[in-house]
Amino acid sequence: MKVLINRLIAWFLDFLISIVFFNYLLSFDVFVGIREEIIQKFIDLSFSETNSNIFSNICLIYLLTTSLRFYSCLILGRSLSQMVVGIKARDGLLWSRIGGGLRCFLELLIPMSLVDVAFLLRGQKTLKETISGTVLIDKSNLFFRLATVAYTLFILFFAIGSPLLQNMTFVDGVNIAFSKVKLEKIDNRTDFSKFKHYPSESFKMSSFSSIKDSHLIFIPSFEITREKNKKRIRPYLVIHDVERQVQGDLKLQRRFSLLKVIQIASKYDPLFDFYYPELSKVMKRPVDYYSIKKYDSSFGDNKLLNPIARKEIQELIQASFELSFKNLGHSIAKNGPFISGHIKVRNLLLSLVDSTVAPTVDLVKLGNYNFLRFKQSFEDINDGKRNYRESYIPIETLNSSVITMEWGTGMKEALARKDFKSKFLGASKWFFDYSSVFKISLDEDKFSAFTVLDHFSDNSLDAATREALEKYTFTYFYDLSASSMKEEDETLRNSLIASINRLILLNNYARVKSKDKSKEVFSVKFSRLMSNLKNALKTKNKNFFEVK
Repeated sequence: MKVLINRLIAWFLDFLISIVFFNYLLSFDVFVGIREEIIQKFIDLSFSETNSNIFSNICLIYLLTTSLRFYSCLILGRSLSQMVVGIKARDGLLWSRIGGGLRCFLELLIPMSLVDVAFLLRGQKTLKETISGTVLIDKSNLFFRLATVAYTLFILFFAIGSPLLQNMTFVDGVNIAFSKVKLEKIDNRTDFSKFKHYPSESFKMSSFSSIKDSHLIFIPSFEITREKNKKRIRPYLVIHDVERQVQGDLKLQRRFSLLKVIQIASKYDPLFDFYYPELSKVMKRPVDYYSIKKYDSSFGDNKLLNPIARKEIQELIQASFELSFKNLGHSIAKNGPFISGHIKVRNLLLSLVDSTVAPTVDLVKLGNYNFLRFKQSFEDINDGKRNYRESYIPIETLNSSVITMEWGTGMKEALARKDFKSKFLGASKWFFDYSSVFKISLDEDKFSAFTVLDHFSDNSLDAATREALEKYTFTYFYDLSASSMKEEDETLRNSLIASINRLILLNNYARVKSKDKSKEVFSVKFSRLMSNLKNALKTKNKNFFEVK
């Protein structure tokens, strides 16, 4: 019995070492591809996706265990773990290695390995030893038992933490701090006539801000790209500081469902229901239960997820990023021993931002929502300048998105960025769970740069609304252009030229796509005015703007 137990302990320890190699190899596409093929084979055999995933892992780890023992025997005449527990080869130096390799190769035949148990219980040579012409003997004593205990704890620690080796990203973890963007100071002396509502359907937000009375101005613009032979239009906001003559931009990069994050964590953690019971309930509800709803004023700024679910999502994400070898024990005690799910969650969220630059990660509250924030500094490939980017992911809704804010890295840019956050983002309310929150009004006093972003490319506007939008758009860009000429602000002038040019391109694109060729999406007058405005800016025609 003692011989059998020692053999089993040695094999189990080799199996744990193979788990470490298995998780590291998942960093490589070739190995991942092999694993996916095996999973598909099990699915074809009518196994569930979860069981197929488990069985494929077991198969690969078993093969890695056999390979590890094979190469160990070629070098040591026995496996590494057999050496630690006190098992030795009785054969000569050469044959113990050659025969040992053959013995390990025979381990691929699992039925033969099971038959060996009966031989070991009787203290006899195993069938594999007989075929390979080798003999293993047990020389364990107190020293080997103590070494086995220490070795087991060491290997067990690394086996549990081995998912951290995947892609070697944040192997040391990240301490996530929580912060809140401060609002601009409001008291009894505040002049509320300087405040205005800035609603945006594109960004799913609204802000009650005095930004118009500051040195910050907004320039509506559009990013026009071609993806999979389709033209894609993404509205974005340029934030310009007229005092410091620097600017940044605010972009909605993409939308995605945070439900995928929860599903991945659940898939790789058998104890997920125990540690995250509310999120488990969320997954079991119909898909449309948390889908985007058409807004009604009675909803206010309420969120679809209840407070407990929102708290568990934050805990899941925070635990995923803070996980490291240093706090592995604490993490296991708090979140269980299956950390693969947390690593998958971390890698998925990291894939949503530029992965070529390691980000600093924290949680921040903007208005009524908590966001996961990635902060990155990088060099722009176009002009070689260093830029600073913050990517925001709302984590209190399944209808999430990635919103980026990008500036230069200088002191002026940092001060402008701080002003924008306190005067605008800090006063924001977000409506990620709803659609049609803000309706366009014919009252031009309620128009803003966001009105242009939300509705300029909307071909369904009626004639009166389209006319009001055209008038506001031209007047808005004319006033900004006149200011750029008066202040000789080249940064603002160039930005306006680029934005006006994109508006003209959108106009042309809308005309081409229009089903009714006899009906212009925009008036001829508006198209002519915008073209004249762009040309006046490009030629620095001060007479056009009545600037001396």
